[in-house]
Amino acid sequence: MKLDSTDPESAEFLGCCRQRWLHRLAVLARKTRDHVYFQTTIIAFIVIAGVLVGLQTYDLEPRFGADFVSALSIVDQFVLAVFAVEIAIKVMAQGRHPSRFVYDPSNGNLQAWNVFDFIVVSKLCRKQLLPLVVALSSTHIALAGVGRLPSV
Repeated sequence: MKLDSTDPESAEFLGCCRQRWLHRLAVLARKTRDHVYFQTTIIAFIVIAGVLVGLQTYDLEPRFGADFVSALSIVDQFVLAVFAVEIAIKVMAQGRHPSRFVYDPSNGNLQAWNVFDFIVVSKLCRKQLLPLVVALSSTHIALAGVGRLPSV
């Protein structure tokens, strides 16, 4: 059997033949990425994200209450998580060539939608996760200071 660099089962494409679990993970990610249900689900989440952006342009709290706005925020964070997982799957599907997520040398094309998706999702993740990281790091700094008290 000749190895093909575009075949998802190809060890040459994936380059993970010594580490079988990485090879299997890359094959699973590639099959998932190419599956019609995955693509349909992502399109559905794109529509949901558009509706959420439209709803967030209005001040909904006076009309629907704080609970509704909080629920929208939770749904928005879930949609962002789905898009982050989508990007991770697409990167893992490239096997040992994750840079092909951005640029595919086989056809010489920049994968513009992938770049756009990555920039948008990473920017939103940074916006969502930065307060959490700051809170956790200040907690660790405070705990480190408390841990030093007995030694003084």
